[in-house]
Amino acid sequence: MMLPNPNRTPATAVTQALLLTLLALVLWPRTAHARAPAQLPNLSVELHSHMFMKAGLGWLFRGAFDEALRASSWQDRLSSNANRDTLQQSGAGIVVVALFAHPLFTNDLRGSIRTQIAAARAFCDGHDGWALARSPHQARRLLLAGKRVLVLSLEGTAGVLESEADLVEFVDNDGISIVTPLHLSDDRYGGVATMNGLQRLANPLGLVDGLLDPQCDEVRKNTRGLTPLGLRLVAELVARGVWVDLTHASDRAIAEITPLLAYARQPLLFTHTSPRRYRSSERAISAKQLAAVAHSGGMVGLLPSEDAFANIKVSRRYCPSACKLQQCQGSVHALAQVYSEMSALVGAESVVLGSDYNGGIRHLAGACHSDTALDDARGLWHQGLHPEVWRALRHLGAPVPTPRRTLQTFLTSWSRVKPTPSAALLKRARLSGDGSDNGGNIHAAAWPDASSAGPGVELSVSLGGVALPGNDGIVAGFEARILKDMTKAPAGEPAFYYTHVSLAGWYLPPTTVNYVTGYFAPVGVRAQWYDNRLWGDAFSLRGWRNVYLDEAAALQWLALRGGVRTMPGLFKAPGKYDIFVGMEAGVLGYKYLMRRAAADELHAFVPAEAMVEMGLSLWPNARMRLTLFGELRADVALARFTPLYYQSDVALASGARLGLPHGVVEPFVYYSWLGTRQGGAQARWRASEQLTAGARFSF
Repeated sequence: MMLPNPNRTPATAVTQALLLTLLALVLWPRTAHARAPAQLPNLSVELHSHMFMKAGLGWLFRGAFDEALRASSWQDRLSSNANRDTLQQSGAGIVVVALFAHPLFTNDLRGSIRTQIAAARAFCDGHDGWALARSPHQARRLLLAGKRVLVLSLEGTAGVLESEADLVEFVDNDGISIVTPLHLSDDRYGGVATMNGLQRLANPLGLVDGLLDPQCDEVRKNTRGLTPLGLRLVAELVARGVWVDLTHASDRAIAEITPLLAYARQPLLFTHTSPRRYRSSERAISAKQLAAVAHSGGMVGLLPSEDAFANIKVSRRYCPSACKLQQCQGSVHALAQVYSEMSALVGAESVVLGSDYNGGIRHLAGACHSDTALDDARGLWHQGLHPEVWRALRHLGAPVPTPRRTLQTFLTSWSRVKPTPSAALLKRARLSGDGSDNGGNIHAAAWPDASSAGPGVELSVSLGGVALPGNDGIVAGFEARILKDMTKAPAGEPAFYYTHVSLAGWYLPPTTVNYVTGYFAPVGVRAQWYDNRLWGDAFSLRGWRNVYLDEAAALQWLALRGGVRTMPGLFKAPGKYDIFVGMEAGVLGYKYLMRRAAADELHAFVPAEAMVEMGLSLWPNARMRLTLFGELRADVALARFTPLYYQSDVALASGARLGLPHGVVEPFVYYSWLGTRQGGAQARWRASEQLTAGARFSF
């Protein structure tokens, strides 16, 4: 409380009042400005863009971030349509940078991700208008300061995030804020969404699994969900406040992840998808999933791609009167209809573009009278046309809000992603069994004790006895693969390897080695899930010597060789029994053969070799199985074509294998018949048979 001053005169009081009034007039604009609500820039959001794909696909991808664009049309898939310049032109305030490394085209998965993160940092350090943000609050501050923002996301976690140390490096330290746990292929973490057409080949083991076991309602679906290790991964990501992207996950995996996200109150996120109504594929988002996104206050990134709405019939509403209706069946016209329908379900502010630039997809064909640059025949062929897409959508009547509103909605949704202790999540999380546990529940697995980063060696040795008519002896062999990205191949995940080599033979005392065979392939891939199996070798070389067939030396080279085995769904019940069928084949090869007795030589072209098999596996429990099998293998080598001269090899085998718990020892017994027939004037068969028993030891 101010006391009156007896010494103050009326003139002094008037002077002080005038000074206070003048000071208030000077400070009032500044105070008013400081108290005025801060406003975000009128910029859009891009939810999924592979800015640094060159490091993720290596020689397969043309163009780099710092180079000129290599794409020239909306149909270009593996040529760059996004770079440093088009990023500047994109009109996006927030760009989610998708980090991806393909195991076949990169030497080191983690190394590729590190390279891409370093490139993002280097760009921001060299451009004052851009910065990296690892949280919504940091992103908001940067935007209000006049910056544009990159947000790091990881697409596909197998081989990159597989230990606590990986999470510390890439999430805690490097600031990856959004993670797509499952991507193109079934892996150690779970099953991916089935795609259609040739894109199904991206998940070869899933394709094999569905050959004789189609799981469909509205679309063909993958039967695999999360694995115990996948449950652990999701829980650890949520515990760190990472926004989990459900794109690419199978419906079953999504159904198992969403309860964890609901408990953590995390909004659902699909960064690049399209409605299943217009794309008959599990990869597309269903109406039920869209409703769940809306209920959670999540976000959806809409793919601007012709492949994303192949089944659409665009209404006249989104086709300008100057165009014929058939001219509007695609392009931004289809996108306008899809955007409008999705906005009605989720809210227009929650639907942005997840364009998947540099992601190996086609984009939008040229439009008809959209009043934008998209009317060009090249269509949406680079990221710099991003603002034109939004202009075209508004021109065609789609309910597009201002970019500022979508930017605000994204930040608000992201701000609701809060860390939740993994222990609390896992206490409530349960996965339904896939038959491997006799119908019980699957609990989360612990992280492996050590990182499984490759290279690693898979080695097995076999030892036993062999009996031929009138002769007994011993049989021995070994097989090895040098795995590229892992120390041990997990069940259900493709494993790439540098070398596949094997050697086997039998010895009948006191004679020499009567049979020996060796095999070498420099590169290959394999995957197995129970009795589903897929493998392939490139440029394989096989050599052998067989005294009983009078072959002193034989050599066969094949450009490609591989095999597939699948289980009919009626009998797919690990824990009970299953029937499997399989086939192996090799194509485009050369064969050399030299006989001991006649000293003749054969140089021949091998168009194909093939093997078919059928078997029965009995499963007392998930880790033990007894396999009964039979197989037929044959090839034809063409030496000259007029008259036809050939060399045929035929092998018949049947037997049993016992897989014991922990998979260290596998006893076996089988009977085989080997035959060879040389065509020409004096065609005849040579044959030998044997009975073999022994055991295979894995290391």
